[in-house]
This record gives sequence, C-alpha cells and structure tokens, in this order.
Amino acid sequence: MNVGCGLFGLASELYRDFWGTLRRVKDMGFTAVEPLFRCREDKLVWRGEPVPDFIRTVLWTEEQTLDYLPRLQEMGLGLSSMHVRFQFGTSLEDAVEQMVRLSERAGVKHFMTSLEVDTREKADEAVARMNRACQLLEGTGVSFSYHNHSNEFAPCGGESCMDYLMRGFRPEVNIQLDAGWMSYGGGDPAAFVRKYPDRLISIHLKGFCRNYPEVPEDDAFAPLGQGVLPLDEILDLLPGLHLMEHGLMIDQDRPARGHLLSGDLEQGMAYLRDKLNR
Repeated sequence: MNVGCGLFGLASELYRDFWGTLRRVKDMGFTAVEPLFRCREDKLVWRGEPVPDFIRTVLWTEEQTLDYLPRLQEMGLGLSSMHVRFQFGTSLEDAVEQMVRLSERAGVKHFMTSLEVDTREKADEAVARMNRACQLLEGTGVSFSYHNHSNEFAPCGGESCMDYLMRGFRPEVNIQLDAGWMSYGGGDPAAFVRKYPDRLISIHLKGFCRNYPEVPEDDAFAPLGQGVLPLDEILDLLPGLHLMEHGLMIDQDRPARGHLLSGDLEQGMAYLRDKLNR
C-alpha cells in the first residue's frame, strides 16, 4: 500500500538539506509528500510573529510547486495533496481560484485546511467556510477536506465540536482524519472511521507517548508504534474505505525529545510496513 509523508515536521531538516531530506524520505519507502500551499496573498505572520524561515521550506507557492514537481517525479515521490492555511489572510475566493489553477497545472487534486475549532461560534464559521469552498469548487475536479487537530474534541453543546462540524458540513466536504491528534484530544479514531467511512479521503498517523497527558505538548510525541494510537483497529478498517492515492500518511509534527524527526519517521515507517505486510 502507498504511504505518504506529511512534510510539516521535517521543516528544520528540509531547511538544512532540502533535496537530501526528500531523498531520505523516499528511501524510507514513502511514495508521496504533502506540503502546505502558500497562496499568493498569504502574509507570513502567525500569532503576531513572522513565520520562521525554516517553516517556509514546507510552504510551497504555485511557482515553487511547479519547479519542484519534475524532480519529485524523478525521485518517485508523488504530490497529490496540499494544505491551505487561511490563517495567513488569503480570502476564500482567492484561495479557491489558486487551488483550481494549481490542480490544472500540477495535477494536485486534493486540498485540506485546519481551522482550530474549539467553540460553537468557531464551528459555525468553519461550517460556513468549508461549505462555501465546496460550492465554489463544484465541477472543477478539486476536492476540499477538513483536517482536525485535538481542539475539535472540546465540548460543543452536548457533543464534541467535531460531531457538530460533521452534522453541518455538506456531503462534498471530505475529512482528512488526523488519528493522532484525535486520540490526543480524547476522541476515538477507530470509532470515527466506523461512523463516517464515506467521508474520509485521507488518514494521518502520528505517535504520542503513553503518558502524554502528564507532559507538555512539545514533549508528548513518540515514533509511530510506541504511543497510544489504536493502529491495528484503524488498519483493519482500511479495506472498507475509499482513500485518495497515498491517502494513508505518517505526519509526525515533532520528534520525540532528543531525536531527529527523520529518525522517528524511519522507525514509524518500518513499524507501519510490518503491520501492513502481515
């Protein structure tokens, strides 16, 4: 089975050695990468601070994507999905226009976004934005998905914010399930897959240490296979899903303390391959 690699956590290593790091990703057995899409009007300021230079290595403009694509293809790495960050200020309409153009020029057909929903008010705003985006994308061949973090499992009027979102989203709104963050937030990713099998287009896997509630978030990460993720249950459900190509991904946001992320990825990929080959 094809397995993709989320690039966000590799930003510092990509900053030091861009193509060497991508070559190592390929050598680990990954078949695709998933960067972030930097829209033309994006202002690279996050929570009042400039986005660091090393993070910019995973924020690809349309021109960079087109420039990188031939070499990625030569290496055997696919590029079928990218994240859009509305927090950088680009309007919905401009982002949709640029997603469609990139799809036509580079063949990227799947885009995702995260909106940090943890209240009813933010959930209503997210529902309106996602539904409007899918209306604008109708007939273009481009899919748009919501990517959860842990925030969405805050209570929202007797249910989680994630369940509230799912009730409000149009059927065209797909879900990129971040199973690791869902577990971290108190959700049950296997139960979510069973409940919404037809909505999932991609699954992100990541590891958190078993004592994660007792440590700061930055210290809570662990290589896939060493943490709390119910991986066997999720993998058992894969045959009933219709994920995009490279829809199963390891997306390790940060390394375990004292580790290089590439080392954690290599260990996690070996563990995942062993599970998939049984």
